[in-house]
Amino acid sequence: MVYERTASKWVRVSASEPCSICGQKRYCTRTADGTAAKCMKVESGTSVKTGGWVHKLDDPLPERVAPPPRKIDYELWRNRCAEAYRHKLAGKVRAEEAERLGLSPGILDRLYVGAGVDAKHGVYSTWPQRDGKARFVGYCRRFSDGTKMSEKGGKQGLFYLLHWYLSAGPLFVVEGGSDVAALAGIGAVTIGRFSNVGGADMIATAWNGLTKKPQIVVVGEMDEKPHKRGTLKSCKLDCPGCSNCWPGKYGAIHTAVQLSSALGVDVRWAMCPDGCKDAREWASKNRGASVIDWIEDMKGGVNVKVSQARQLLMSGTMESEVRALGGP
Repeated sequence: MVYERTASKWVRVSASEPCSICGQKRYCTRTADGTAAKCMKVESGTSVKTGGWVHKLDDPLPERVAPPPRKIDYELWRNRCAEAYRHKLAGKVRAEEAERLGLSPGILDRLYVGAGVDAKHGVYSTWPQRDGKARFVGYCRRFSDGTKMSEKGGKQGLFYLLHWYLSAGPLFVVEGGSDVAALAGIGAVTIGRFSNVGGADMIATAWNGLTKKPQIVVVGEMDEKPHKRGTLKSCKLDCPGCSNCWPGKYGAIHTAVQLSSALGVDVRWAMCPDGCKDAREWASKNRGASVIDWIEDMKGGVNVKVSQARQLLMSGTMESEVRALGGP
């Protein structure tokens, strides 16, 4: 069953009131009237189109006042991203990030990566996020130790070059800004979602705005966590891959299903090739490679239609497809 709406507003969990299902202090939500929780980690029989599962609560939580819908000031975020891009440390930060992540400084410049300084954590790079209409909606702060934080007041969005659609070939939907930088650096058409299951609605909007519409391939990260199998009722010891034990794989399938449903087209999905965790690791391992090399490496795994993926999601039996998609 796919859950779409509720009569009660949703309230985000917090450190003082974590998710009643999984215990997380972020990402999950509960209804204002306390009768249901939407968990991003633990599955139930009721999924949500934007990600997560609804759990009806036999013992309702205390009622909470839902915050008003957040309105994004696009002009404000365009200016904030521009200020960060022009920051006096921006050039130095882009060069250091490029060196640390194995990326091209020029691509980081085209992604509008900027800089800022946090009194507590120090210098960070800013990675602008846009909606499906290319409007700035916020940015992600990335620190030298790899920590990432969303800037307060904005919302999660996509990572992509302004004219991402001008290159030829399939559209590779990856996860995160650095993966976009890695693939854009070799000439691939790419968009980065902000999480393993986030951003499908924005990607659909961006794709619908194109005159020539490319084949979509959602790329999953090789981030399997075998030690987590058996830790949840929904994730058994023989689980072939779910949001708990293999978020990259689950997110690729989930996003492909969402995009196919929204666009009415066949959307493919595959795991990152060559045994690499993500596109950035692949680019680093294959320095000097071209987009043709990436596509050639991907070919063996891109062979599952989204109609099959949907069946796998619903049934939870993905074993027969793991090897075909680059898994063990």
